[in-house]
Amino acid sequence: MRVPVFFESTQLLTLNTAVQNFPFVCLALYGEAEDMQELEYPRAKSSRQLPKALKQKLAARASILYPELLATLNIDS
Repeated sequence: MRVPVFFESTQLLTLNTAVQNFPFVCLALYGEAEDMQELEYPRAKSSRQLPKALKQKLAARASILYPELLATLNIDS
């Protein structure tokens, strides 16, 4: 793990200790977790895999929920 050189040595020790102890802290806080099962539904991994009608519905919904974000994106209609 690379750490920026501008950290003080005490900060490095704290950061390294925190990273190394992360799994144990999570286990102590949340207990043993069950493995998640994958859903049976198909998943689109790229926008090109979505039908055009669904893309348009999602874009319409996004424009309602996130108008400022949608203005910055280049979305095909």
